[in-house]
Amino acid sequence: MQLRPEMVVLVGSGAIAGLFGWIAWLRLRVRTLSARLEERQTKLRAFAFELIRAEEDERARVARELHDGLGQMITAIHLSLETLRQAAPPELVARIEDAGTLASQVGTEVRRMSHELRPAILDELGLADALAALVRRMSRPPSFVVTLSTTGNLIVLDGDVRTTCYRVVQETLTNVVRHSGASQAHVEVTVREGLVHLEVADDGRGFDPKQKGEGSGFGLTGLSERVAAIGGTVSFGRSPSGGALVRTEIPFS
Repeated sequence: MQLRPEMVVLVGSGAIAGLFGWIAWLRLRVRTLSARLEERQTKLRAFAFELIRAEEDERARVARELHDGLGQMITAIHLSLETLRQAAPPELVARIEDAGTLASQVGTEVRRMSHELRPAILDELGLADALAALVRRMSRPPSFVVTLSTTGNLIVLDGDVRTTCYRVVQETLTNVVRHSGASQAHVEVTVREGLVHLEVADDGRGFDPKQKGEGSGFGLTGLSERVAAIGGTVSFGRSPSGGALVRTEIPFS
């Protein structure tokens, strides 16, 4: 049976209407799935943020235990050894002094570990002083020199932003020392218009930003996740001197 022209038009119109209806359904489905995906990503970011905050709280607790608990015990050991030294026969004095030297070395290591876990200066004096202390500690002149420049008011940054900035610099410089063979590194922090701009550049071998595993020597994935948890971004590239460049931007209110 041959269809009349008006029937062909009706069939064609129905097919087109069905096609547009299907397209509209697909668009609605995509919007729904996108909304669900965004909701899940928001929940994941919130969960990651809570994990990071819990980690920092635990670091602070352990740091206090090391500093206050073990520190007091080492002081008591020093006092006991001094009492023994004064009363000991001459042939034992040298051994007691050796024990005192060892106790001093243990105390130094405990203080170092406590500072690495959670530097008290970060909470007491702020980010600028904490970074200055970190840069001094990481420098090994003349073989490796780290410099720091800051612009803007770093005091306005809240605790989470301060901690994240400090950890970014700490992690990056640690990896520069371990893997880059650099002789110089520069840390630059700029605070302006509700953003913290942070750059760490070195003159070492550099790295391939596509390699984010352990073999690259950089904890790039963990670094990015930590910054993303508070709404920031991290990018990796080459510094003007051919080494590595880690650039971070973090918003604050």
